[in-house]
Order: sequence, then C-alpha cells, then structure tokens
Amino acid sequence: MKLIWICFLAAIRESWKRLRHGHVSPQRSLGLEICVTATRNMLTEMNKWPPARMQALTALGMPRRLFRKVHISKVSLGGIPTQRTIPKNGSNGLAVLYIHGGGMVLASPRTHRDIISHISTATGACVYAPDYRLAPQHPFPAGLDDVFAAYRALLDQDIQPNRLVVAGDSAGGTLMLALLLKLREARLPYPAAAVAISPAPDLTLPGDSWERNSATDSLPKPVCLQWTSYYTKPEQLNDPLVSPIHGQFSGFPPTLVQVGTAECLYDNITLLVKKMKVAGADVTFEAYPGMPHVWHLYRAVTPQGDTAIQSIARYITVRTGKAAEIEEQHV
Repeated sequence: MKLIWICFLAAIRESWKRLRHGHVSPQRSLGLEICVTATRNMLTEMNKWPPARMQALTALGMPRRLFRKVHISKVSLGGIPTQRTIPKNGSNGLAVLYIHGGGMVLASPRTHRDIISHISTATGACVYAPDYRLAPQHPFPAGLDDVFAAYRALLDQDIQPNRLVVAGDSAGGTLMLALLLKLREARLPYPAAAVAISPAPDLTLPGDSWERNSATDSLPKPVCLQWTSYYTKPEQLNDPLVSPIHGQFSGFPPTLVQVGTAECLYDNITLLVKKMKVAGADVTFEAYPGMPHVWHLYRAVTPQGDTAIQSIARYITVRTGKAAEIEEQHV
C-alpha cells in the first residue's frame, strides 16, 4: 500500500513541477519524470525491507497474455531455469542470451518481458533469459556461474556462435561483460556480438555523474551500495569478474553500449567505452540525451525506449549477418 502511495505522490509532485517550471529536459515527457521519481522513491523504501521481501515483489513481472506476438515458455539451460521467448511467426535461427538487471538482488526474466519480447519480434530471434540466482542468498560468483552455464548449454545445443548474441541491462549488463571475460578464461567461443544497456562496469560506483545526475535518475547511490555489499565482499570489488572495467578487452566481440546522459552511471560507462576502444575492441557507443537508467523499461511513456530497442535490433541483425558472411568465407 505504501508503494502505491509513493507512486501517487510522485505523480502529484512531478505534475506540479511541470506546471510551475516547465520541462526539466526537452527530451523527457511528464510520464517519464513521474516514473523516474516513483522508481527512485520506491527503491529507497524497499531498501529498508528484508531482501527476500524485495525479491518476492519484484519477481512478479508481467503476465504472458500481454505479449501476443511471442510465445513465452520455461526451459532449462545447463540446469538453470530460463524463460524462452520466440516470435509467433517463427524464429530465424538467431539466439539471444538476455541477462536481466536488478542490482544482482532484484527482478527476474518476468520483469523484463517487455524489452525481451520487443527484441525477439524485431530480430526474429529466440531470446533466452536465465533466472539466475540472486544475492544475498547467493553472492558472487553464483549469478555469473549460472549465466555461464546457460551460455555453454546453448553451445551444446549446436547453436553456432555466429548466430548467437549476448545482452543485458544494468547489473545484467555487468554480468554480460563478466561472462565475456569468463569465456576467454574458459577458451570458449565468443558470440557474434554483445549488447550492454546501462551497465555498471565498476561496482565501487565511481564518477561525478552520481552527484550530477542524482535528481534526474532512478538509482539512489545508497541503495546501489547496499546491493553491492549483498553481492560481493569489499576485497573482491577489483576482480574483473565483479567489476569488468578492470578486464582485458582486446579481442572482444563487437559490442553495442547504450547509456542515458541523465543517468548516474554515465561517467563510469563512458570510461568503460574509452578503455575498450584503447584495447582495440569494436565498440558502438550510443548516448541518449536526457534519458535515465535503462529508459527502455519506460517505453510506454517515452518514445526513446522504442528507438533504443530498434537500434539494438538493427545492431544484432547486422552483426549476426556479418558474422555469418565471415564464417562462409572461411568454409
């Protein structure tokens, strides 16, 4: 009941601000402002709860019946429960391993059905979203081990790497980058491409954008620090598998990185992109003016959500096409 009241107050306050002061940013709709403020305040409130209570609420997600253009089912990948999403008009043989966000503590594939279904229909891909274990019950490296097992299972099902893409948002983007580093350690083939949406590449959470964008983003820093303490020990924070910004990026697969200029992780993400480019990695960087953390989740109230998802779909289509062409040239 308190969370509903928080949402109601956010709507009243942001509407009043809009009437008195106009747009905070020309790119942001009133609906987006309300959603960002409500999310920030709800996360602050839920952070007072026991983790199990937070997880029970945020794992509920969206009912399957809302997504009429896809088939959603449950499968197992390497023993990891996984949500599989396939376009109703059939898959074209592409596979996407999508790792959901939530600070390694919250959410599930069900909470991300909207993003996942739109990626699936826009690319024709079968999207697999592992329901990986969450902290604090299962701290590092449990979640990473789960997504690694899911990736190996896709290879064992004879899905060719040149038709496989890995993607993730927020903490899922962090796990996706760590997965690529772990694949190198295990000498397993990289996917054709990778997509990182608002990742957190350094879990020490550095950067001036935490202060600069604190009023325009949905992520309160104290909440993120609490989540990080649930996930890992302080002495592990500089481990590249925890904070991928410390990893080696040479030879990485082509990677699309999307960030909103109004999000608290902006400085850290731009530093990641710079380090990847210095290492010679093929990085495509997209910064969306005025957008908050993982604005794709607010697609219903901001057109930039659809724009970003369509860009992801084009990137996946082009990169898997190029990968297939390169593969054919070596045959």
